[in-house]
Amino acid sequence: MKLSRSFIFLPVLVLFVFSGYASPAHTPVNTEDHGGIIQQTITLDRAQLESQLGRKLKFKERVGLWLLKSKIRHAEKKGQAVNFDGYQPITDGFAIASLVIGIVSVLTLSLLFGILAIVFAGVSMRRIRKFDGLYKGEGLATAGLVCGIVAVVLGILILALLFSFSFV
Repeated sequence: MKLSRSFIFLPVLVLFVFSGYASPAHTPVNTEDHGGIIQQTITLDRAQLESQLGRKLKFKERVGLWLLKSKIRHAEKKGQAVNFDGYQPITDGFAIASLVIGIVSVLTLSLLFGILAIVFAGVSMRRIRKFDGLYKGEGLATAGLVCGIVAVVLGILILALLFSFSFV
């Protein structure tokens, strides 16, 4: 389950760094609070973060830290406030894949694509429920599931009709 850990790391890093566990130091960040801009200082130093974690950062973690720093620098150049209060969930790729494959399976009446759409929708729904708030796209997964079921049922009916006429 290494894949799921890597998807969880970035929000955990954001929450760790911006939740007050990190000691105030180098990088100033503007956060907006009830219409006023408050200057808040947050540590984004790699050495201090590694000492707080008690281990060296992995490559993915260093890339995530670099992305956070670049987002803050970009916002400061534009004079905007950086808001890390809420994490925006990302659309699950399996949900998108299940919808696309489900539509293709209905159009081609393919049993294989229909089964794939059902499997991808199931994986997506499980991931969305397991990682509550990290992924979105349950509606896409449901639509992919319905398209996959319709394609499988229509494919079986067509196969049944073909076999019934071949034995007549």
